[in-house]
Amino acid sequence: MERRDSLDGTMASTTNRHDAESLLGTEFEVFLNFRGPDIRLNFADCLYHSMDGAGIRVFRDDEEIRKGEAIGGILENAIKSSKICMPIFSRNYASSPWCLRELACMVDCLRKRDGKVMILPVFFDVNPDDVKLKTGLYHDALHKHEQKFGCHVVQQWKEALREIVDDRLLMHNLLRDLGREIVRQENLQVPEKRSRLWCPKVALDIVQTRKANRDLKVIHLMRCYLLTTPDFSTCLNLKILVLDEHCPKSLQIGSSIGKLEHLKHLEIIAAQVQPSRLLAGHHFDLFAVPSAICGLKYLSSLKLEGQCMRELNPSIGEMAGLTCLSLKGCNQLRILPESIGKLKSLLQLNLLYTRIKELPVSIEDLKRLEEMNLGFTQIRELPNSIGGLKSLLSLNLQHTKITELPASIGYLKRLECLFMAGSKIKELPKVIGMLENLRVLESRNCKNLDGEIPSEIGRVSTLEVLDVSGSKVSRVPTTINQLSYLRELRFGDCHKLERLPELPASLKVLCFGAGTVLGTPGQTSSKWMGKSAKLEDWNITWPPQLWALSIYCDDPRSLTGLPTSLSLLELRDVQSPIKQPFFFQFEIFETFVQVNTLQMLVERDRVLSTRESPSFECG
Repeated sequence: MERRDSLDGTMASTTNRHDAESLLGTEFEVFLNFRGPDIRLNFADCLYHSMDGAGIRVFRDDEEIRKGEAIGGILENAIKSSKICMPIFSRNYASSPWCLRELACMVDCLRKRDGKVMILPVFFDVNPDDVKLKTGLYHDALHKHEQKFGCHVVQQWKEALREIVDDRLLMHNLLRDLGREIVRQENLQVPEKRSRLWCPKVALDIVQTRKANRDLKVIHLMRCYLLTTPDFSTCLNLKILVLDEHCPKSLQIGSSIGKLEHLKHLEIIAAQVQPSRLLAGHHFDLFAVPSAICGLKYLSSLKLEGQCMRELNPSIGEMAGLTCLSLKGCNQLRILPESIGKLKSLLQLNLLYTRIKELPVSIEDLKRLEEMNLGFTQIRELPNSIGGLKSLLSLNLQHTKITELPASIGYLKRLECLFMAGSKIKELPKVIGMLENLRVLESRNCKNLDGEIPSEIGRVSTLEVLDVSGSKVSRVPTTINQLSYLRELRFGDCHKLERLPELPASLKVLCFGAGTVLGTPGQTSSKWMGKSAKLEDWNITWPPQLWALSIYCDDPRSLTGLPTSLSLLELRDVQSPIKQPFFFQFEIFETFVQVNTLQMLVERDRVLSTRESPSFECG
């Protein structure tokens, strides 16, 4: 059986079956489980080699080397003997039946208390809701597995996925401690000889007493409440400097930072502190964003968050290697210099919670920019030049005062995510149909968004999520059924919605939130709900793969023809009693039932809990 260098760090890249089986009695400290093509060459390798280099015995399993369909003695023993099992969830994790088999084995060991197994999940480009199957990310893969392995086996995998997510905080802490232990082992007795310093007291003492060694690469200072940055002139090889959650908004940047020629990442994040923690009479204004920082020619990531700056020094345009610029929370910042357009390498620009009122025309010169966050700014309109951002993948306009999108937005051919929740946007333009790679369109709680979703949206064949919850949208075009990849469609609290056309068969999540009238077209007030609401009048053909449905419905008996694929059902404002047989018409895992203000969580035939507030926002 082919193996890699994944058992104890001393094996060759392959070993024969006899050698592998001789390890049946070996105990491991960490068992890594992941889907190889997703993360093997980056995160998984880095994690493995870091632990292995620190003397931690790691079993690194990769589903690509597996040929059989059952977990044999070697793997089962490795899981049982490991102190920590670490499944790394990636976007395509569920497409691997082998990963799912191992996961089920881990959970089974945990349930039986067989050995001392602790499961610490890692989320790589996914979130816990994805893994808990509350989104559609893993649903298609699991559906395909049912055809090959049967519903019973796949149901076990689903339960394992849902159960595995509860231990996130502990996982984070243990991974942090694991990394710190690796660094501590570099020199147990003399901290200043280590390559990284994260303990605030130790790090600050070493820097201030000028004891730092020339090999020091990383300093992380947290909650030190400084008025000025320390003297870093003895740390000239520093690559990462983080001043996190401790610096007052009036922190003065010392000139010694400008001497850190090798610095790649600089992060200065302010925290809210009591005035008594600061010395009276000292208040510095960083309105010029010190030229010392702008002189760091090799800096690739700059985060100045929560600082009292009113403008950026124009010399920031000279930082040619900058790929990430975050000014989040700098609520005195009102203007960007035209020189911002000189940052030709910039990939991420975060202006969240600033008071920027307009973007400079030179913004179009950021040809490599992939993410731009303008959320909660004072911006009222986007310049036509925004169409020049040919590489833009994500644009966040949440809670801005923008009322309309420029026609040039149609030139953003690579745009995948457009977030406009809570903005003043009045309509979705027809050029939305030109966004040929758009996956997510979110206009939730846009109170001014009125009328019809443009029929051109049917051209956006890549669209997966459409959310207009809390808007005044009244009509949905028939072209929506052309969206063959659409997974989520949300109309929560859309009081004016009149009717739904035929929905795409790909739909997994459908939401009609409180206030949506599922009755005679034209009724717009929730008071018409109740006896007059007739779901059958809508003639809805439920998508066959629908797995989550949130609906405002007084009588669940009107919910006929629901697909058996439903896993999550939310019923709001229920007036009629629900009998047990209702739940057995489909394989529902959880049901949320709202009777007036009382919320009940039901799992098939039993009530799990009751609560006064809604379990989740359907919008």
